[in-house]
Amino acid sequence: MGVRIHRILMLALALMGATASGGSVRMETWGTSEIGPMSLSGKWQRYPRSGSTPFKYPPAIVIDDGRRALRMKTDHESMKIWREVRVDVSKTPRLVWEWKALALPGGGDVRTSKRNDQAARIMA
Repeated sequence: MGVRIHRILMLALALMGATASGGSVRMETWGTSEIGPMSLSGKWQRYPRSGSTPFKYPPAIVIDDGRRALRMKTDHESMKIWREVRVDVSKTPRLVWEWKALALPGGGDVRTSKRNDQAARIMA
């Protein structure tokens, strides 16, 4: 089997809660993070119960098409990071985000546990 590499960019416009009145509450812009490997010891952390093995390619803040983005690259591994966000879902009922998969897993299929290779998802 060949090497599988997944690359995801969460763009600067990502992770925004849309309000019922059409406004928005921006949750992340990556604007306060330095370009380069991302620290997972601050507001963004490694997801609990995801192991302690270092990532082959740590998440990193990059510039993509002139915008800051979070690059997540994996190679036969799962990368789970999280941060706590408290919002009033009665006022911000929708989550809007952008992502750009640069390379998808060949033969990936979320309908089967044998090839459940999801490129990106948000968990609540």
